[in-house]
Amino acid sequence: MKRLLSKLLLFLPILLAVGTVNYMVDPSQLFGSGRVEREMAVIMLSGQNVANIVNYDHRLLQKMYFESLENPAQVIVAGSSRSMLINATMFPGVQFYNASMAGASIEDYLALQQLMLDEGISPEVVVLDVSPWVFNPNGGQTRWKSMGGEFLRALARLGVSVGLHQRLNSIDYDGYAALFSLPYLQDSLRWLAQDAEFYATAQTRTGELMKLSDGSRVYSAEEEAQTAEQLRQIVRQSLAQPYAMTDFTEMDKQSMELFERVVDAWLASGTQVTLLLAPYQPEYYGALAADSHYQIIERVEEYLHQIAAERGITVMGSYNPAVIGCQAEEFYDGLHPRPSCMERIDFSRVFER
Repeated sequence: MKRLLSKLLLFLPILLAVGTVNYMVDPSQLFGSGRVEREMAVIMLSGQNVANIVNYDHRLLQKMYFESLENPAQVIVAGSSRSMLINATMFPGVQFYNASMAGASIEDYLALQQLMLDEGISPEVVVLDVSPWVFNPNGGQTRWKSMGGEFLRALARLGVSVGLHQRLNSIDYDGYAALFSLPYLQDSLRWLAQDAEFYATAQTRTGELMKLSDGSRVYSAEEEAQTAEQLRQIVRQSLAQPYAMTDFTEMDKQSMELFERVVDAWLASGTQVTLLLAPYQPEYYGALAADSHYQIIERVEEYLHQIAAERGITVMGSYNPAVIGCQAEEFYDGLHPRPSCMERIDFSRVFER
């Protein structure tokens, strides 16, 4: 037994070294130290843009941003990366901010609403970008756990019972597993070898991936220069396993109820709500609509129109790109429309009542 303990102790310095490197570098932002996000928020709040962003926690950024915000925007967009290209130029003369987060789920809507209420932020209009997977209980979204505390407070505020299951489920366990992981160490070492430091700039295009001061995203020059053939290959590869659509045969009733409570809470506070359905790339959408496993996207769109009609609120866009008039080349992949596609949507309608 002593011999075994002696051998284990020999490995202890190695484990500590692996854990230290993984924690300090943290290429996937699993440990939520917030240094990167805090510095990005400071830059954005100063009116400058952030260039050469590679990886950051979208939820932590929103927390850092709203906690220090002094002059809230009149219009706030909340959704997934599919709406990140919506920017202030689409809302002339209006204070605007895009609070969208990659892979946004129903939990994110609740947590973001709670975060804004905690900070006393009450926008005139909230544009909710709603992707179909919001109602998929098997969508596999876990990134919301960076705002797990806000999510739990939102449930309590809305009168939803918060039990042990919800509390345990709101904890992000991924970081603990990765701390001493050798594959994660490899990612950390690769990250260290890159020139990945972000910086502040007044420019809105540098050729790098950017986060503008209004919260919107600018793609890199490489992504912008993508050819039609490259796009076709990306779309067809992604159709092998459509994003967050696994086992999506029925809309989750609890997610539907929570979504309606979020909408109703905004309306009750005097904030106008507009629902946005960002389009899919034509080939991608056509394949989903033709496949019985994914045709539920049409039912999701019908449902959103139904709850909007019941509340007298506006729905803009459509998952079907033909409705908006977006062409195949107006996308980066199957899910993310280019600015030329999003600009086909009449955003002035957000002020309609």
